[in-house]
Amino acid sequence: MPVKVTMANGKEYLVDTHIDDFMKKVTNQMGLMTNVIQKFGNLIINPTFISSVEVIDRDKAL
Repeated sequence: MPVKVTMANGKEYLVDTHIDDFMKKVTNQMGLMTNVIQKFGNLIINPTFISSVEVIDRDKAL
């Protein structure tokens, strides 16, 4: 299921990845957001500016 990422500026992005894979990529071993640029397809973000993350049911999103 895709993940909806809301940034601190209010912009929302859909990332087509599993939530566990997404979280592994944007957090360190202690579970804190990293300050390292991450790429998800065509989206490049700095995880420190993520406001919220939500799993989206693809069937309900359409």
